[in-house]
Amino acid sequence: MRRFQIDDITFEPGFYVAVAVVLLTLPIRWSFSWFLAVAFHELCHIITLALLHKEIYSIRIGVSGATIDTEALAPLEELMSAAAGPLGGLCLSAFLSIFPQLAVCALLQTVFNLLPIYPMDGSRIIRGLCTIMVGYNRSESICGYVEYITFAVLLLVALLFCFIYKSILMLIFILILIMKSGKNKFPCK
Repeated sequence: MRRFQIDDITFEPGFYVAVAVVLLTLPIRWSFSWFLAVAFHELCHIITLALLHKEIYSIRIGVSGATIDTEALAPLEELMSAAAGPLGGLCLSAFLSIFPQLAVCALLQTVFNLLPIYPMDGSRIIRGLCTIMVGYNRSESICGYVEYITFAVLLLVALLFCFIYKSILMLIFILILIMKSGKNKFPCK
């Protein structure tokens, strides 16, 4: 198993803003549960990469989660690495009767991360499966179509939310998600 040193971990400024917002808006138990669920999710990715004997070059933690820079991954390794985080969240949600806040936060994060939008885990899982089944070139177009359909459905839900609740918050969130996805497009390693 390869190691990485603590100086390989970078906290981006947006992370501190996100921490402040969560601490100011949520009760401390919910805040702690959210951060614990996020940390466990990312730890599951790191453990999987370590079990696959993949070198971790750096970890950048920002407002939208962690980015783990590793050596090149084969499609099956990408699939396993991407699925590890959501599977860890599902494991945490099994503790609903003991740690209800942690289980709810883990389940919400898992559902969000399974959206088939790049760079979320759901997109990486679909991309890994498609690459294994139909090859890289066809998987890229399939993943693109799945992502466009997902955005269309999310935009429709956001517009419906706007009309029913007279609030544009969900629409703003979806638009930010769309812009972030387009900004971070690059093929799997």
